Amino acid sequence: NIFKVQSSLIIVLKSFTFPFTSPQVAFLAKPSLILFAISKIKSIAKTTIKDSLKWKVLLALIIYALILGIPSMFDGLGTIEGETGAILGAIGGVLSVIAAVLLMPLSVGLALYMLNVVRYKEDDIGYLFSKFDEFVQIFICKLVTDLQIALGYCLLIVPGIIWQCKYSQLDYVIADNPGIKWDEARKKAASMMDCMKM
Repeated sequence: NIFKVQSSLIIVLKSFTFPFTSPQVAFLAKPSLILFAISKIKSIAKTTIKDSLKWKVLLALIIYALILGIPSMFDGLGTIEGETGAILGAIGGVLSVIAAVLLMPLSVGLALYMLNVVRYKEDDIGYLFSKFDEFVQIFICKLVTDLQIALGYCLLIVPGIIWQCKYSQLDYVIADNPGIKWDEARKKAASMMDCMKM
């Protein structure tokens, strides 16, 4: 298992053209290598996102953040006294659940937008809303994953953290593989994070 971690670390480092070739040397120098990898990734990001593209990416993130905040707008409806408050609270609860469900394909759309910016320099904000045609598969996949993570947090917290790391790349897997089935997406996301949870 340690050799698998060492091998995966070397593969990552070779993609950054780092001079180490020995798994033992790379494994011993791991903290400095991580700092090197982070600085290399930052420089790649800076060259990828030029000034004109930077504002469009920021706009996409602002749009996503505003839509993400919609469910919290309904939280205060239940604080009104009396029967009206109870009705408004129920309506607010239903609306926040609907908004949370609609955010699922939107987060995959944001992942697709970011992938297209990095790979092809495409900055079409329409990508944010492009994954609603795969709504059922995305909904099932994210619902099962979120329930599993919540269960993990209920059991001693650590399983929840491990499962959250395990499925952290789920949005990118779904975005990168149009039409993928929900169970295949979960398997692929989990395999991407093998030996990467620490």
